[in-house]
Amino acid sequence: MSRFAVQCVVIAAGLGLAGCQSFGQGVTRAIIEESRAAPNGDQTLCEITGPSFAGLADALAGGTAEHPKTARLLIVHGIGEHLPGYSERQQRNLAARLGLDQIDQRTKVVTITPPGPVAPGTDPATLRINRYTDGHGRDLLTFETTWSPITAPERRSLLFDGFGAAAKTRADLNASLKSFMNQRAADPLAYRGAKGGIIRDAVVQSICWATGGPWSAYPDATTIRCDWSSTTRAVVSGDGFAISSHSLGSRITMDALEALGELEADVPSGGNQALSAFRDKRISFFMLSNQLPLLQIGHAPPEEARSRTTYCGPAASEPERRWAGKVSVVAFSDPNDLLSYAIPPDFAAANLDSRLCTETTNVTVKVAKEIDLALTTFASPEAAHLQYEDDERVLELMVNGLGEAQIPASCTWLRYAPVVSDQPVS
Repeated sequence: MSRFAVQCVVIAAGLGLAGCQSFGQGVTRAIIEESRAAPNGDQTLCEITGPSFAGLADALAGGTAEHPKTARLLIVHGIGEHLPGYSERQQRNLAARLGLDQIDQRTKVVTITPPGPVAPGTDPATLRINRYTDGHGRDLLTFETTWSPITAPERRSLLFDGFGAAAKTRADLNASLKSFMNQRAADPLAYRGAKGGIIRDAVVQSICWATGGPWSAYPDATTIRCDWSSTTRAVVSGDGFAISSHSLGSRITMDALEALGELEADVPSGGNQALSAFRDKRISFFMLSNQLPLLQIGHAPPEEARSRTTYCGPAASEPERRWAGKVSVVAFSDPNDLLSYAIPPDFAAANLDSRLCTETTNVTVKVAKEIDLALTTFASPEAAHLQYEDDERVLELMVNGLGEAQIPASCTWLRYAPVVSDQPVS
């Protein structure tokens, strides 16, 4: 097989498409199946750079029937259409590793009503709340946000491109590539436009619901908007809180966290108990297939940048103005994922609001299997973009965190030297 033929098949296989017609669907399908065959990817590459961080298990340590412990996990998806329940596999994988062998039979559902009028045909986001438990005082509450219905009209607006004279004359591979792009490219563009505020509001509302109280306090189904005045300071200060996002979801959730900081001044006196408790809260933010550097292009820098020492740490001069005690950003990226990036330290200092007190750890890990095609090597970009939630090392880091006694066996850890200032390295 010529190098050009190999490249043609590789492109088709990488995007999970029908394949290069002239070389046969059988060859393409074999490559797709082989590249997806090992859900744990290439166990030889797992490089961690940055500070330690807490995992979900830390929040549950010591939980008993007399002294229960709860961890709360917000989940936000990325580009493309997603149906409610999309994160069930990830939830079950995490629950199993936490030793939580029971799930409540009820899934509680919040229909997130937008704060104002929306364009016709725009469906609301939904929030699904599940409870996993060991029955002895250790609970994991998951809050799965599905925002893709908000951008469904934008994706539908491109459906015409699959019909008509132009579509009928496209080469098979090109037609599949165009369909793939039409279903994915609309979301980041819509988010940067008029739909951005509605999507951010859906995630802010999800965080509000996540601070609402114990499992028993949540209604089975509701369309009522969460009111910050009814949230509970004890939940924010006492329970563990973590975030799992994918691709565009990382940008959306980071923007939502910044919006939370701005909200505090607008909440009536006495109603900001949960929000004020975030000032001392430590949050682990797991970004799967992180895209912040890409999505920052054209995005305005934060109001407060390169001033972390002003708000964060024991020597901070204005700790009362910070928005969180610490946000541990853990950016996972597979080098064969065409749409994921590490977060360089200078990028974080310049583009993440200093009042969030972020610390960034990069995890470069191969979650998709590489295969040898004789003339080249290949790993499915689709698998490299999607298989983080099945990778044992990713799951171990989310559950157990990272520390001197908590390093996945196949990973190496390079720590940062102490930070002297927030100024860029000359």
